[in-house]
Amino acid sequence: MVSRTIIIAFLVLLMYLSVTNASNISTDEASLLAFKAQITSDPNGILSKNWTKGTHICNWIGISCSKKHQRVTSLVLTSFGFRGSIAIEIGNLSFLNKLDVGNNSFHGQIPDEIGSLRRLNFLSLQMNNLTGQIPESLGFLTRLQLLDLSENDLFGNVPFSISNVSSLKIIDLGFNRISGNLPRGFCTRLPNLQGLFLSKNQLAGQIPSGLNQCTQLIYLSLSYNQLTGSLPRDMWNLTKLRELYLGWNNITEYGSEGKVSTKGDVYSFGILLMETFTRKSPVDDLFVGDFTLKRWICQSLPNRLVDVVDINLFSLDEENFTSKERCFKSIMELALECTNDLPEERICMEDITLRLKKILTQFLQNAVTN
Repeated sequence: MVSRTIIIAFLVLLMYLSVTNASNISTDEASLLAFKAQITSDPNGILSKNWTKGTHICNWIGISCSKKHQRVTSLVLTSFGFRGSIAIEIGNLSFLNKLDVGNNSFHGQIPDEIGSLRRLNFLSLQMNNLTGQIPESLGFLTRLQLLDLSENDLFGNVPFSISNVSSLKIIDLGFNRISGNLPRGFCTRLPNLQGLFLSKNQLAGQIPSGLNQCTQLIYLSLSYNQLTGSLPRDMWNLTKLRELYLGWNNITEYGSEGKVSTKGDVYSFGILLMETFTRKSPVDDLFVGDFTLKRWICQSLPNRLVDVVDINLFSLDEENFTSKERCFKSIMELALECTNDLPEERICMEDITLRLKKILTQFLQNAVTN
């Protein structure tokens, strides 16, 4: 009698779990279909052909599910050419730990509801047409390690709420229209931060003291803003800092001996050349440990440049391949001269201008000859 009661109890429990699981899967499915409904252009028919009722959602393109709960844990739809807005229902994917819809043409604002995704550790919305302010609700994403909102049309201040996310390792808000001052006390609450990228914005005022409290910081990029004043002395205590970009501001840069230097501008320009012609940033997943963007390019010279230059710029079978290869080789050599580890050995801006003019002249002559 007891064993029968136990068996019935187990059966009821299994039925309950089955219904609950189905309900959760249904919630995820409804959220994803709402996301799909907000996409107005799907040039390759990816979602219209695959995201259908006849296919289990865990088999949909760009979707990964957990084995234990069969819940959606990853939504990765990069470089599909999608147009549309990001549906607010995205916030119902409660098991999601990775959201990456970069390099599309999503417009509109970033939904506040993304702040409900408390398991999220990777959020990339980069290279879209998103506008509006960065939601304060992102400060609720307490497990987030990477936040990449770069290359959009976002404006307003850097929300201080982001400093609540102590797990953050990378923050990239570059190439937007973010304004205001850099938040004070930002670093005191971000002990794990390794990369802070805020270049190509409209930040103003002085760089606040306290950045030395980001003790794990490796990359700091603040170039192409409207920053003024001089560098805080405590920045020289960033012992792990490997790359610092401050160019194209109105900052008085001091070397470690207190001497005024303009070589930071040259370094920033060199990195900009590398990023422009490789379409890679210093924090790309390709670069781990001592293998950096600079080292990658250095190793490609002189005979493997085709492996690093953006594939959209040239191909092996095109008519002017040799001319382009020489041109890109000269540009990458110039970029390496700009980023010499010793500031006093970097090329000066006047010589950079002359070299670029010479490279252009040679390319045009070779192109005509060929």
